[in-house]
Amino acid sequence: MEKDNSMIFPYHIPIVFAVDDNYLPYMSIALNSLVDRVSNCYKYNIFVMHLNIDLERLNRLKENIRNNNVTIEFINLNQYLKKIFKEYGNIFYERSYFTTAMYYRIFIPEIFSNFKKVIYCDSDVIFKADISHLFFIDLNNKEIGACRDIAALYAYRKRETVWQQNIRNNFDKINFRSISDYFNSGVIVFDIVKCIQMKTVSKCLTVIKNIDNLYFPDQDVLNIVFCGHVHFLPLEWNFLWTTYIEYKDNFMYLPKKIINEIYKAKTKPKIIHYISETKPWKDKNSFFVEWWKFPRKNLFYGEILCKKLMIQNSYVNLNQNNCIYVDILDYLLLLPYFNFDDLYKHIEQLYNLENFALYRKNAIIQAESYYKKKSFLLNIDEI
Repeated sequence: MEKDNSMIFPYHIPIVFAVDDNYLPYMSIALNSLVDRVSNCYKYNIFVMHLNIDLERLNRLKENIRNNNVTIEFINLNQYLKKIFKEYGNIFYERSYFTTAMYYRIFIPEIFSNFKKVIYCDSDVIFKADISHLFFIDLNNKEIGACRDIAALYAYRKRETVWQQNIRNNFDKINFRSISDYFNSGVIVFDIVKCIQMKTVSKCLTVIKNIDNLYFPDQDVLNIVFCGHVHFLPLEWNFLWTTYIEYKDNFMYLPKKIINEIYKAKTKPKIIHYISETKPWKDKNSFFVEWWKFPRKNLFYGEILCKKLMIQNSYVNLNQNNCIYVDILDYLLLLPYFNFDDLYKHIEQLYNLENFALYRKNAIIQAESYYKKKSFLLNIDEI
């Protein structure tokens, strides 16, 4: 990325995302929620790091964002990664739902070297506040700002389930002793100048090359490199959705200094982060209703619904079927509004939801376009 000094203004807010083709529709939801909260006082420069995503799909993402205060620029890391591979080899490994795109945030200090400060956000978030407030937080002379990962800390201290035991084993493996200072890498504010001075990119790449099979690959690497160099942000800026169900009022495994902050963040989170393999677009949970407020007006709505259908119903494979069954799409369109058991019982009431007909039409058109198939009306009795 070439340096452009004209972009360094005190009232420009640079926000960076990293995404692959599969996560692109879900990142668009994060952008919708971000744009809903922007201020007229600032310009918001959104940068999307990717690897060879089709231009047509990137343009569709851009079409979703219509706000004069917001710009979007796409950064293809193809050439940059070739340089990394030549120097370090193909050192990036994937695990579970973690893909190569998770490593892109590590490169931010080099790719955005013409900026003083940059915000990075994961794709599986929604914004409940103007992100400019995060940008102007003083990092107190630290290289980055981030929130403590209370989910990892809770798991490390409780150690009941296999997952929690794996967390402990991982901390032991990386010899990470400041457990209460382990941060979540889903939202990071970078002081670019300080990161460059610290040579964080090369340090991260060296760690990746020397330590195999990390449990949280990018996050572990960043914690190792930035240990002692983090200004801890209020938890409300990276509120992990599992907090609603995991801890409830049981904080016996967490330090007292964090408990009050958790209560405050739960009351009014500013960024909700949908961590873990359980995602709003895959699974059913009452805490996902907030996320589903945004897809209806999104140009990826039909694709999001069809992918959810294939995940939840393995017997329906849209890639093999000759057409798209509209009634099944209707089921998915309505599901966020009502419990599964009562869905068809109240279907007439749900069809009268505000703008539902328009959302339904758009979703069908998008699904037909994405899968290059015609739609077909299937009777409810046949589903």
